Amino acid sequence: MSAVDIAGGNVDTLTESNNVIENCFIQRTSQKSFWESLSIRGCGVTVRNNNISVSPQQAIRPWGSLHMIEYNELYDVLRENDDCGFIYWGGNSLLRGTMVQYNYFHDASSIEPMVYNAKAAIYWDDGQSGMSAQYNIIANIAGRGLFSNGAGATLHRYNTSVNLDREWHFADHPKRDTEIVTDDVFATIADTMKD
Repeated sequence: MSAVDIAGGNVDTLTESNNVIENCFIQRTSQKSFWESLSIRGCGVTVRNNNISVSPQQAIRPWGSLHMIEYNELYDVLRENDDCGFIYWGGNSLLRGTMVQYNYFHDASSIEPMVYNAKAAIYWDDGQSGMSAQYNIIANIAGRGLFSNGAGATLHRYNTSVNLDREWHFADHPKRDTEIVTDDVFATIADTMKD
């Protein structure tokens, strides 16, 4: 089970819960399991200004609609998983409207043996659609900044990525309506050291 599991609101009527998880240190969770550090479910949960770190699995798993994930620092997670994200969700394209903004994702090393090579800061999987990721800083990850597997109607803009294996990967299905706007800044360590 997740270290922190919060639910509220009503997804069917889009009634927001106004639940807030703020100014928390969530560390060293899920040491012997597959569970995320923080699970948010329902509608309208805000996760703000938290430090989530040191976990073998994902930091946050949103499920529902209209969540806000902002101003968090997430690092040293995904120690035992290479097909997952610091923030990971998927499987229901009807759950929309989650915003991921102004977060700092950093420092996740690779695992051996690497099976899937799909580690990412933000991972939209299995057709999950209607989310946005903007104004995030993503650095020093043995993986991608954003991994989108079949997502549609998503917004990805103004994110800054430094020293990643790959900045982003979109494996979108050809029949899915996808609106990806990328005005992101990508750099490697070599780029940042140029005169």
